[in-house]
Amino acid sequence: MAYQVASQAAPISSIASLKIVNFASAAFTSVNDWNLRRKTTNELNRLSNAELADIGLSRGDIKNVAANIRR
Repeated sequence: MAYQVASQAAPISSIASLKIVNFASAAFTSVNDWNLRRKTTNELNRLSNAELADIGLSRGDIKNVAANIRR
């Protein structure tokens, strides 16, 4: 029994739709990551110097800590 595989290129509209979805997903992820860094920075800035020292941080560390936050 023989069979034949037919390959067919995806329609351009499908490719464009996929690119739009991927772009929107990347944009959504970027905005969420930015918001998480913003919230982290704000919360750490609300702490006193003594509270920051209790968790092993100083004011100068806040920017680096927030920049390295990952979901």
